[in-house]
Amino acid sequence: MIDDDIPLLPAHTWETSYRHEDGDLIRLFYVPALSCAVQYDRTTGYFSADALVLAARGIERLIANGGKMRLIVGCTLDVDEIEAVERGYDLREQVEKKLASIKLTPPDPRDRYGLEALAWMVAKGCLDIKVAIPTNAQGEPIVVRGIYHEKVGIITDREGNRLSFSGSINETGAGWISNRESFHVHLSWEGGRDIKHVQDEVEAFEKLWEGRAWSVRVLDFPEAAKALLLEFLPRDDRFVTPPRPPKVNDPEPEPPQITPLPHRLLPDEARRVVWTYIRNAARAWNGSRVGAEARRRAEDQQRPR
Repeated sequence: MIDDDIPLLPAHTWETSYRHEDGDLIRLFYVPALSCAVQYDRTTGYFSADALVLAARGIERLIANGGKMRLIVGCTLDVDEIEAVERGYDLREQVEKKLASIKLTPPDPRDRYGLEALAWMVAKGCLDIKVAIPTNAQGEPIVVRGIYHEKVGIITDREGNRLSFSGSINETGAGWISNRESFHVHLSWEGGRDIKHVQDEVEAFEKLWEGRAWSVRVLDFPEAAKALLLEFLPRDDRFVTPPRPPKVNDPEPEPPQITPLPHRLLPDEARRVVWTYIRNAARAWNGSRVGAEARRRAEDQQRPR
């Protein structure tokens, strides 16, 4: 049952467009919009930490509403991968290998929160992801960047009102924060061309989601890529009982405090730490024998057993 306290989209005054010059686009647009959302449909240019973090902006409000999200991410194969498909290799296997090779290390440690939110939604069945591979008219994969340049989002409230946004927002932190980007907003309850525009966006998204668009081949999200995302699943209950979102006119709350999760060193990292310690320990007040001991142990390791 949907909570009647969830605010409605028409209760907020929306600008027809938002630009970098207007201020913090996350605070001005994403947070209030997703505070009203029970469904969020989003296309993003390609699968990367940046793109996922940006798609996750404000979705803690969607989680608090008990809402659901559908996300379409682009995946462009390289020439050698396309040639492998032409030689008979399975497209799904090539896509899975491609996505599994992408490191989801957020560019800023604070961005980990967004990946945690997405991972939590995947684990709870609140987020469904599909992959779109650009193709030609014959359905063969082609080399392009992303699905298309325009990025689209559709937000639906508890009464079925819809807001769509689209524009030149790049899937990078710079696109939201540094670049001079803009996007336009259309409202289904305004009637006229606005409602027609929203309907067109909804139909275009459904066409993509259901695999009916000739320009892309849409596949289910590979398990290997899902496993990469689930590595960010929080070890605490931060998303289990999220706070109720504020009313749209309430002052903006302080951003959540992020508690870094323990980081386990990879084998190569551990070796670098140990040898750095050995190299520098001799300079310590009680480190005069460190170098000699390290050398003795290294020689022991080299002696035949």
